[in-house]
Amino acid sequence: MTWILIGSVFAVLNFNIPFGPGAIGILPDFLGYILIIFGMLFMERQVDYLSGHFKKSIRFAAVLVLMGVVDYVRVLTGWNMGGLEILILWGTAQAFLIFSCWQGIIFGIAEIQKREEAELKAKALLKAMSIMVLVKALHIVMLTFGGLIIQVCVVIEVIVGLSFIIQIFYTKRRYDRFYKERTGV
Repeated sequence: MTWILIGSVFAVLNFNIPFGPGAIGILPDFLGYILIIFGMLFMERQVDYLSGHFKKSIRFAAVLVLMGVVDYVRVLTGWNMGGLEILILWGTAQAFLIFSCWQGIIFGIAEIQKREEAELKAKALLKAMSIMVLVKALHIVMLTFGGLIIQVCVVIEVIVGLSFIIQIFYTKRRYDRFYKERTGV
């Protein structure tokens, strides 16, 4: 679960620096999703019944990697995808994929919690993820207004993202404790 935690920092926290016509991420989200994929594969080896939950999530994460690489290359090359409508459509697709990816991970954690009677706080993680995706979707809608409202959305998105990462950290600690007790390692 360590890789998922580290990957979530890259994937969730979007600290950008201006670069040409856009901004480039200091912590590229596509690297985060690559780490999250490795984390899911590692957890599947530890807990054999997770593959059903993680199989779809790995696919969604792979699409998010591709979208992130396209975004990164787009900014580096100065390529403009189109108008605001395309940007909103692209962002909406990303929000859906983020929700779908994390939903599979959280449902896998909930499955461990149910089968092993381990207290991993899957409900709290699902709630934090839902709020994070809702704020991300709201930010996408606010792009149509421009100006100060976008800066306010960015600040809210960072705060909500940090709370989600903190929730993942607590879940990781509980998972590590559960795994240690389960295997005796």
